[in-house]
Amino acid sequence: MRAVSLPGVNITGRQNVSLLQLDYEQRRREGFGTFKDSTEIVKHTSIRSIFQGIPSLVITGIDATSFALFTPGQSMSTNNPAGGCRANIYIDGFLADADVLISLAKEQIAAVEVYIRQEFAPAKYLLLSNNCGVVLVWTKLEFNKKK
Repeated sequence: MRAVSLPGVNITGRQNVSLLQLDYEQRRREGFGTFKDSTEIVKHTSIRSIFQGIPSLVITGIDATSFALFTPGQSMSTNNPAGGCRANIYIDGFLADADVLISLAKEQIAAVEVYIRQEFAPAKYLLLSNNCGVVLVWTKLEFNKKK
């Protein structure tokens, strides 16, 4: 029997990238939501302004320190402009509300994902109680954490 020598194989990978970052990039490539990372977020003047201009996302409230995010859909709540419903907001994977979002400093945010239609959001962020859109906010502390 004759020995056969095979050419070497180069293995490349992403070092120093968290699993959360990889998941975020995969969802971004799939293209079902609106995505903003820190390179885009730094250009904004406030948390509120990060979400301005996202199609079908309605921002209510009078200023940068008091607002709510609404998406098309139906909710049990009667406080919904134009028939929409309050977006389901998650911060670092945990259900939160606009008050918690507003309490963050813009500089703390690494990335956001907005899914106007709930069915396009990652399954683990769907609520059975409504069909409102989903807003995922990732802080730099969590986004860069190696797991």
